[in-house]
Amino acid sequence: MSNIAILILTKDRPMQFDCCLNSLTKNFPWASNVFVLIHNETPEYTSIFHGYDDFEAYNNGDIPKLIVIPEKNGFKESLVNTLRQIKEEYEYILLLTDDTICYRELKEIDPLLSLFYDDDIFTVSLRLGENTTNQNPDDASDKISIPVPFVGGTATWNWRKESPSKNTGYPISMDGHIYRSEQIADMTERIPFNNLREWEGELVAATRSDIFKEVYWNYSMMACPQKSCCVNVSCNMVQYPFNIKCGPYSMTTAHLFDKFVDGYRVNLDKTLENIHIVGSHQYLPLKLSKPGI
Repeated sequence: MSNIAILILTKDRPMQFDCCLNSLTKNFPWASNVFVLIHNETPEYTSIFHGYDDFEAYNNGDIPKLIVIPEKNGFKESLVNTLRQIKEEYEYILLLTDDTICYRELKEIDPLLSLFYDDDIFTVSLRLGENTTNQNPDDASDKISIPVPFVGGTATWNWRKESPSKNTGYPISMDGHIYRSEQIADMTERIPFNNLREWEGELVAATRSDIFKEVYWNYSMMACPQKSCCVNVSCNMVQYPFNIKCGPYSMTTAHLFDKFVDGYRVNLDKTLENIHIVGSHQYLPLKLSKPGI
């Protein structure tokens, strides 16, 4: 069993969370320790999690350990407490948001975790690869490339030498980056934030601040596999400020919630059929169907 925990952050999106979790169990067979931090402003959504403390209905034993943590006393306190728990048990952490899809099989994680044996490595990205040439899903001309050759199926580069406006120079991501759990927990406790978007923004700012330089200045390297494994599929927004576009396949949380209650789920095979992932964020039409029909 790999020494890594997965933390999924979800808010008012049971359809997308279900899709994320199912993609995880399907394509990441090493995903044996999953934590879910739920922030819900819709009471009906919270009720969906009642009776699912072990998520047997989702995974049928595929995930030996799945812990659901309802947010209490504010997002920061709940997150800090969750990260403290994770760092006590696991050396590494993979962060996922509920609108992330683990779109291809990654049979083993240990070869990627071994990259952390290099003390300069700050993060390993599962959302980047030589295939992710589109930086911005709203602008096909905004291109990106991994700045170094791939050797043995991975690439490692200095993110400080890349533009912070590009994913290769952006070391913080909640939708498919792996970190040392102790580091991300320590950084999180040091910064002010009230929600997920502020958490990411403050962490990004911290990586270029004097505080980070004092503690983590040597951690200047980022790595990724030759082909990405995760993609963020934005079709609605739940985090303030609502400044992210949702593309041509947008569906409201209310619509997806009603469909979820009616028994529909995202059909991963149909959603990903004939789709080529070319960015860490990509607009995809979520194909819904009732299981078994």
